Amino acid sequence: MAVKKKSTRASKPATRTKRVTATPVEARQEKSAFRLSTLITVLVFAGIVAAAVYLKRQPDAFSTEETATPEPEPAFLITTEALVTSIEVKPLEGSTAKLERNEENLWALTQPEKGEADQGLAEAAASQIVALRVITPLENTDDPSIYGLDTPVYTIAIGFDDGSTSTIEVGDLTPSESGYYVRLDDAYYVATLSGIGALTNLADIPPYLTVEATPVP
Repeated sequence: MAVKKKSTRASKPATRTKRVTATPVEARQEKSAFRLSTLITVLVFAGIVAAAVYLKRQPDAFSTEETATPEPEPAFLITTEALVTSIEVKPLEGSTAKLERNEENLWALTQPEKGEADQGLAEAAASQIVALRVITPLENTDDPSIYGLDTPVYTIAIGFDDGSTSTIEVGDLTPSESGYYVRLDDAYYVATLSGIGALTNLADIPPYLTVEATPVP
């Protein structure tokens, strides 16, 4: 009986998997990439937040601009566009002065004495009437005496070419001396000091035409 030979194969050595360990350089690169991506994310988020805040505030800004209260325009005591044709200033004490336009549309004094008027001064007074400014209207008008309007210091009567008239009564100076208390056709105001003063000066110094004497050679 033949004996079988047992074949023996050489066994292959077991393959060992090589373990790869990241080098320190590669680790630092990974950390840097992570930090960069994190920074970009934070910046994008911050930009979104800033944009949201800006858009939220913009309507309020536009609304504030649209609803801003406009500056009040100057209020004038006399608002007519008619031409002034006469000015009479009657003081509580002293002589009344009256200026009137004649047929030639020139100013002349009829009181305290008749005479030619200085056209420049007279026209300036007429222009001052329509330029009188109101500082503030007065609401507490139950007692005119608190404003010196129970016995006005001056009464100014104004005539216009359309036939209308207005009467300005002048009372006391305001405590700050910035204006006069006045009454115009039953309405009470504080009017500018310079404007009223320019008119009351007509009674104090009537604007007669001054003729310069010709020197004798």
